[in-house]
Amino acid sequence: MEAGRTYETIQLEIKDTRYLRGTKSDNLTTYAKLEFDGRVIGETNKVESNADTTAVYNYTCHLDCWYIDDVNARVTIEDLASKPVVITFVEVLPKEKKQKEEKVVLLGQCSVDLFSLLRDGRTHFDRTLLIHPITTGDVKPAAASATPDRNTAVSQTTNDDTEAKPEVNISLSVNQLLLDEELQKNTNLMTVRVGSAYSLPDAFTGANGSFNYMLGMPLPHSGGKDGFVLFQNGAFKPAVDKEAKRRPMKWHNAPMSASGAQFIPSQFLEKPAPMEEKGDFPEMRHEEFRMEAENEKGRITWDTEKRSYLDPDTKAVFRALVQHKRLLPVEVLRISGPAGSKAPGAAGKKTQLQVEEENGLVSFHGVCYVDLGPLLYPGVKSISGAFKVHPYSESEIERKTLRRPTMLDELARVQNSAVRGNNVSPHRSKGQSTKRMSTVAKNQESLGDVSEYSTSGTSPESAVYAESKTYVVLEISLIRPLIPQRQQEELITMVSLAIPPRPTTKIQVGGADKAVSDYHSQLTSVAHMVLDEFRSLYGKDILNGELDLGAEEQIKRKKRLYYELNTSGKYFAYKEQMKHAIVKIVREKFMKTSAFATPELLQQFLSELYVYLIDEMHVCIGKFLSVNEKNPAIKAPEISCAQLKRFAEEAFDQGDYQHSGRYYKEMIVKNDRDSASWLENGVFHLHMGNNIKAKECFKESVAIDQNYVPGLLLYGIVSTLETNFDEAEVVFERAVNLSFQSDLPPFLPSAVIGIFYEFVDNQFRLEHAFLQAARIFAMHEELSTKDEKKKSSSGETSPMRADNPEQRELERKAIWKSNSTLSMHPKAKENKALNIGTTTAKRTNSNTSDKHVNTDVSADAAKSTGNNDNDDGGDTSNEKECGGKTNFHSIYLQTVDWLLECHALNFAESVLARELLSAKDGPTINYYILLARLQMKQKNYQQANETINKAIALEIENPEAWAISGHIAYEEGRKNIMQDCYERTIAFVDDALHMHTILLRLAHVYMESGKYAQAKRIYLMASKYSFTCPTWLGVGMACYRLGELEEAEDALAEANVLNNTNPTVWSYLALVTLKTNRQLEAEQCYKYATKLGLSDQKLVKEVAELQRQVGFGDPSF
Repeated sequence: MEAGRTYETIQLEIKDTRYLRGTKSDNLTTYAKLEFDGRVIGETNKVESNADTTAVYNYTCHLDCWYIDDVNARVTIEDLASKPVVITFVEVLPKEKKQKEEKVVLLGQCSVDLFSLLRDGRTHFDRTLLIHPITTGDVKPAAASATPDRNTAVSQTTNDDTEAKPEVNISLSVNQLLLDEELQKNTNLMTVRVGSAYSLPDAFTGANGSFNYMLGMPLPHSGGKDGFVLFQNGAFKPAVDKEAKRRPMKWHNAPMSASGAQFIPSQFLEKPAPMEEKGDFPEMRHEEFRMEAENEKGRITWDTEKRSYLDPDTKAVFRALVQHKRLLPVEVLRISGPAGSKAPGAAGKKTQLQVEEENGLVSFHGVCYVDLGPLLYPGVKSISGAFKVHPYSESEIERKTLRRPTMLDELARVQNSAVRGNNVSPHRSKGQSTKRMSTVAKNQESLGDVSEYSTSGTSPESAVYAESKTYVVLEISLIRPLIPQRQQEELITMVSLAIPPRPTTKIQVGGADKAVSDYHSQLTSVAHMVLDEFRSLYGKDILNGELDLGAEEQIKRKKRLYYELNTSGKYFAYKEQMKHAIVKIVREKFMKTSAFATPELLQQFLSELYVYLIDEMHVCIGKFLSVNEKNPAIKAPEISCAQLKRFAEEAFDQGDYQHSGRYYKEMIVKNDRDSASWLENGVFHLHMGNNIKAKECFKESVAIDQNYVPGLLLYGIVSTLETNFDEAEVVFERAVNLSFQSDLPPFLPSAVIGIFYEFVDNQFRLEHAFLQAARIFAMHEELSTKDEKKKSSSGETSPMRADNPEQRELERKAIWKSNSTLSMHPKAKENKALNIGTTTAKRTNSNTSDKHVNTDVSADAAKSTGNNDNDDGGDTSNEKECGGKTNFHSIYLQTVDWLLECHALNFAESVLARELLSAKDGPTINYYILLARLQMKQKNYQQANETINKAIALEIENPEAWAISGHIAYEEGRKNIMQDCYERTIAFVDDALHMHTILLRLAHVYMESGKYAQAKRIYLMASKYSFTCPTWLGVGMACYRLGELEEAEDALAEANVLNNTNPTVWSYLALVTLKTNRQLEAEQCYKYATKLGLSDQKLVKEVAELQRQVGFGDPSF
């Protein structure tokens, strides 16, 4: 707020009215009276008009809004927010004979909402408002200085529904914004909307007597003081009176003479979006109950809206209340109002009927608990939903909300103030010198004596709320969120400042390469013309074979060719043809465009240019005259990044971290602008415990692509581990914004940032993150269900849903796990059929055990549909796809699975803890599997073994559980147990994760124990999952031991193609060539094996012994 500004003047202009009709004729004389908060602020002149003409008033009144909290400040910002300007249109009737005073009739009213001046940030508004008719009362004379009797009116309506309705054009304006930028930042505007109460108890709307249905809640008001908002006069509506979808909202405590004017212009109560609804009965999960309660039963309707202005002090108090006392008690009760109490003068007396009903005056006292915590979520501005009414209990309210019930105290205070004649509004603590129109004070007689009602116990009638499931529809909203959410543009800027994007490579079009290419083209053209000239001179000699190739004859032919080119002028034509290409080389390649300073520099440049042009001419002529033009050189085989990733993972699983790191580096060298390659390298360093290098790799992946979600998440995780929370929060928020632009599950970024907020102890944002993840989860579940229904209705069936799926799967697996381009030993063929067909069994579906509510912060957390798109077909680039994919029906479990793959163990441990807390039926098998994987990565092998045994006890036929048990035994060196577990794993129809690693380890055990045929079969199965150097090496080793030298050589050749730097491959090739008596090849293979550093001494001795036997193979002797 500007310094020194104590008030701002609001101009309200009444321009004109249309379609206004008189009571006795179409010609009428009218004027308008303007009131605010029960006092007159202006009155127009009398204007004559008729139904077909416009009554032009052009009257402007002024209303001063004060910024200071002073008794003399009649109108404050709080008043503007909560109260309307009431415009009453009065008709002046013509004087009759002997009539001394003019008679007036109240034609209609309209209410002007000043809230838009505060909310919309504008200084001028034009409005067209309907004039609502006043339909009851008689015509009475009006005193000159008195307000027209509000109980008198004449109906403006006619039987013709098509007749135009009367309306008025007004204008609102201020010189400056009522809330400038500073005030908007430090203040807020709150709106409380009360709809209806549904599913009422049967005795709630008894026929005996009249009742006042009330609802109230404690909320701070001006200055941060304690206040109370009271909604009265709820109306009972039977089930036959159906509700509209958009119900207009009424002013709070602003009685009008015209029933239509009690509604706030353009304000309606609408149902919130299903995913945004809060409360105890969200429609998504209670749709049937809500439909029955709202359409087939009676209800109590308020449809009232209360606005409040939160000044800086009030805003701070409200935020503190939300943070420390997040449950807001909303009390509901019924007060009996006997007819005898409404007699004049009976306000201070009790009739006999009142005395008899005194003990039951306040009945059906209940309370709703509204969780205001979501208002502290980033960007959240409203809470709306259906909130259950609980039986009233003072001790329960104090325990849950940390505050005393105040509704009955408020009713007693209002009643006592009314009896003393002091009409004090529940929200105004300052003195008021003018008359205030308050429904609470006006109807105080109907309240009875509430001061004698005891609040220490529980009303017996309120117990019926628990049985009837009564609920109230409420909405509490703010204009601006208490916690602003960072905008996308701001996040993009902050991320780019923390991680500067790598500049894109400049692509030059028409540069030096193009100039050299043009030079080669011109050379080729000139060479063709010179050859044509040579053929014209000596073509006959060439055809007859008479061309002398002696040195002297060659010199003579060259001189004659030069002579012919010079005398014919062709030589100068060729020079002109080459000139343009040479000029381009000078400009583009040598970048010379200016004159030389000295002749020496010119001569030096000409020498360099000549040498370069001659060299390029030789290159061009060499290509032009090449005899191998039709047989280009065979390109060396290239290994893709996907294969390099496979090799790196394979080496890592075998404990060869040096080669694994080298493969990851090769991925980057192959394409240093690939974000995924940098990410994989960072995950490797994270595995190795080098967080600094890991962070640099993740940073580089984001620098290449600022929208790369996995890089953002992992960079944020490493920053969290380094306690750099501000930077981590920024990248996490950016990742959440990009949730639907990534291959990751869209709920995963929200779940990860939720764990981050758990680390920084921000409970409200933690809840918001997991609620957001749950909503996205539920949305995708719904979309997946719709897609499945569409497919089923169109007759599409997946291969896994065909008839007799178990037999189909058995046949497919048998073919996949046995076929190979290499033949198998006959004994191995016999064993193959036994091992594949006899021990397979259909395992129990474990997915159903995970279908429980998976977030502990909201009942809206949905269940996952799982991933049913696993195709075990030919893609061998991803180990998880090759080896199957576990379906996790929980947000937490899917998040843990990804975190474990990325070795983010701290985050994974926290998510697993939340999964355990949210499991209603106890831990599931998938929980134990992930926990065992976590403990194994933490090298807690004893705990991991105990955990996986619990998983096996729950489901003995789960292949992943047996696989992890084998991994643990492998790490502990228990080969017999590892072999047993792995054999069980490959016997199941369904695959475990990392089947390639399982098969390699099992085959290695078979090789060590001399079971070469079984080892060969397992190595061939591994090569079907992913063909790598170790798989083909294993096949070659097994074939060599079985004496199948030809197949061994084929397999070793395949391994050598994939990795020609493996000394073991060269050693076995040396053994094969020695066996087949190929000396030269044996010596070459032995030389490469020695050069590459063969370290297996047993294999070295075996090669040396065979060389001694055959007498060759080692070129050193």
